[in-house]
Amino acid sequence: MITVYQNNGTTVTPLADARLYQLLSGSAVGVVLGCEVTSLGASQLRVGAGWILILGRCIEVTEETILATTSTSGAVNGRLLLHLDVSNTETPATWVTQAQTPLPDLVQEDINGSGTIYELPLATYQVDQLQITELQTVPAGILQPVVQMYTGTLLVDGWAATSGEDLTNGYNWKQTVTLVPDEANAPAVTEDSVFITGCTYTPTGVVDTDEVLDEVLAIINAGKTTSGAGTVTTLVVDKPDADFPARWAIRPGGGY
Repeated sequence: MITVYQNNGTTVTPLADARLYQLLSGSAVGVVLGCEVTSLGASQLRVGAGWILILGRCIEVTEETILATTSTSGAVNGRLLLHLDVSNTETPATWVTQAQTPLPDLVQEDINGSGTIYELPLATYQVDQLQITELQTVPAGILQPVVQMYTGTLLVDGWAATSGEDLTNGYNWKQTVTLVPDEANAPAVTEDSVFITGCTYTPTGVVDTDEVLDEVLAIINAGKTTSGAGTVTTLVVDKPDADFPARWAIRPGGGY
């Protein structure tokens, strides 16, 4: 099925919009305008009006005073963050303050893919039972996730039969290849890295060859691909019958 979203009578969903904006912005995350964080004394924080962009999701912020969570004993680390949960239809974005040492890991999922939650920090500070001190704001402006292109050839004789959970899930063949970055100093790919797009390839310009590669591409993108330590593992239902010079756009590290 082919869907043209910008067409009479077609409904453009929030997810389709977000994926488009994510692509156009290069998967940018951060403050677009305003949103300055200041201390009002005691445990009060003020967030100025502004705009935030998180993986294609546009968020307008109005000025607001927030009462920060305080420590139960002595000074501890504090943080103000925007908590975005795209599965929450009533209040998808909320302010969250934290007070503990060390601060918990941020949850930063692929909210236009398999995840629903993304936490964006706006300020850190020290906080005791009464007041906030040492306020440090996140620098204004877009935080641009590093997206790199990586290649790896899926060989026709490199496919191995699956077993266990992979086989139970309907994937009959798998292959792991070592990734080669387009740039020599590209960040390392890990199991937490995010695939920004599906697998692609560079057309050869030879019609017959590209037709075969298109068939292999369809098989690969209908399957499942996961990242490892400098590798990708691709699982497919049907075994491709040609070598495939694969390319992936990947954001190493999984988020900020």
